[in-house]
Amino acid sequence: MVVIYAEKASLAKEIAGALGAGKRIENPLNKRIGHWEFVLNGENAVIVHGQGHLVMLEVPEAYGAQFKNWDLQAYPCIPETFKLQVKADMEGCYRYVKQFFDKADRLINATDADREGELIFAYVYQMMGCVKPWKRVWIEDLTDRKIRYAFSHLKSSEEMQGLQLAGRARSAADWLFGMNITVAMTEKFSNHNGVLACGRVQTPTLALVVNRENEIKNFTKKPFFKIVGKFSAENGGYSGEYIGGAFDTKAEADDVLSRASGQGVICELTVKESKINAPLLYNSTQLQVACGKTLGWELKKAEQVMQQLYEAKLMTYPRTSSEHLTVAMETEIAQTIEKIMAISEYRIYALEKGAWHPFSKRHFDDSKVGSHPAITPTLNVPKALGEFENEDMRALYDLLCKSLLRIVYPPAVLENTTAITRVGSVDFISKGSVIAASGWYQVDAMPS
Repeated sequence: MVVIYAEKASLAKEIAGALGAGKRIENPLNKRIGHWEFVLNGENAVIVHGQGHLVMLEVPEAYGAQFKNWDLQAYPCIPETFKLQVKADMEGCYRYVKQFFDKADRLINATDADREGELIFAYVYQMMGCVKPWKRVWIEDLTDRKIRYAFSHLKSSEEMQGLQLAGRARSAADWLFGMNITVAMTEKFSNHNGVLACGRVQTPTLALVVNRENEIKNFTKKPFFKIVGKFSAENGGYSGEYIGGAFDTKAEADDVLSRASGQGVICELTVKESKINAPLLYNSTQLQVACGKTLGWELKKAEQVMQQLYEAKLMTYPRTSSEHLTVAMETEIAQTIEKIMAISEYRIYALEKGAWHPFSKRHFDDSKVGSHPAITPTLNVPKALGEFENEDMRALYDLLCKSLLRIVYPPAVLENTTAITRVGSVDFISKGSVIAASGWYQVDAMPS
């Protein structure tokens, strides 16, 4: 029997639907836990799920009674080998999953396809003392087609060792920093007013915020003076600033200004053309930033809507650091773009395929794709944006669609002009740009 382990019920449900696993069998003691029984490629199979992290690293007192009372003479606690424990509120789920691991001939790890998912499976597998052979299913998005494809292209356990070790290293680093520094800071500085919680990420992040706040509070305004000239020309007026920059005192500015008399003459004029390529595609961070800038969302809201789109099978995996796609994805992406262009709201951006800007390493580069490619819409493209009942999902989907449409447009071309205007013995510099060819700007970046 093969046992497929997903880390949460929602993912297990999608896998079961794609593989035709039938009806879910509920745990009579806890309806939030369950499994599916079916036949997969002629072999009896079970899909069972956890509830996130079932297993965690043991607390310091598990390594000796001397660590129980937060005695600084005993700390730091640095185990040679880390011990595991089942999370107190997950014991029922753990026992439910273990019965299937014990019966299995082999396992398929179907946790989230990232470092943390790999760690979740590794800790459960280790805690159960399991030695059954296992393989990894790597699901890029939750469409049935992609799930079935992933199950027909399983990765070996050996392929996953690097990612698993990375997960273990992250977990150990968090534990070592959090457990030990929290004890030290609390005992030294809290004066019994509570725990001063420290973390590998939260503490330096908080330091950045505090340092920036102090810089703002301690900033002293310093006056400065500029000389700006306004000029008239046959095709309109323009302005320029004194080429030497700003002055610390008004007297210095007045001295230069006194030498600027008479008719202005353009003594130097340069025009340079520049090409602006379409932006890279979104990774998790850049998509969250775009949600903040464009939609005014806070980080938490962006994360929630991203997860909603992913679970609705409309967006690829939402946790990725990559801004590129693999070359093997070119055909699928082309099909996705064609479907997007057929949506009524995007027909104004539709181009004949022969007029598309060619795909290139700008967006398709295997060497720059990590565990997951950039975030894009899936092939499961709706016929109209009006199908979205959720306005937030619609707004985020719009960002993703336009990020793909941009890549089939040519670069935008700008003409950048620099003029030096001389008045008396004083030079003023003026800079300006005009769009010579709009290119991808016409999708979502044309100046207002």
